[in-house]
Amino acid sequence: MPRETLSSILKSREQLWNDVAQLATDEAFASHPNNDIVELKKLVELHRMIELRENHSRLMQLGLMKERNANLKKLAKIQAILNDSSVLDELDDQDADLAQKIHKLVI
Repeated sequence: MPRETLSSILKSREQLWNDVAQLATDEAFASHPNNDIVELKKLVELHRMIELRENHSRLMQLGLMKERNANLKKLAKIQAILNDSSVLDELDDQDADLAQKIHKLVI
């Protein structure tokens, strides 16, 4: 038996949900209002809502990762500046003290 790939599994899962949604709205079943069809429709709606939340969560995660990467680049620049002793020599006492405290925090 051939091994399924993630994309084929996701595609078959999506097809399954499409089939379930189609079944829930099928006229043959809709004409017989029974509790199972109502529950099936609720299940399809729940699945749709979960998919929307999953997509939103993925977008939020990507945004946070992008922000993290930008902050890491800034941190690397700050560390490079703080590691340069000539920069520290040019600062007055108050700024040098602040620079030393920042240096201890980031390194």
